[in-house]
Amino acid sequence: MKEKKAVKKALELFRDRNLDIVDGYLIACLDGDRQNLLYSYDSDFDSYDINRIEP
Repeated sequence: MKEKKAVKKALELFRDRNLDIVDGYLIACLDGDRQNLLYSYDSDFDSYDINRIEP
């Protein structure tokens, strides 16, 4: 699997925080990203350590 680390972290977020699997995957993909930036209207991401910008 190409993105094994991101999938594993997404599953951990799904299990530990009852987060939607897709949202967990988006957060996991930003892990280690220099900008740590996500464009989304979903304010639920604000409780995580990411930079969310509404498009």
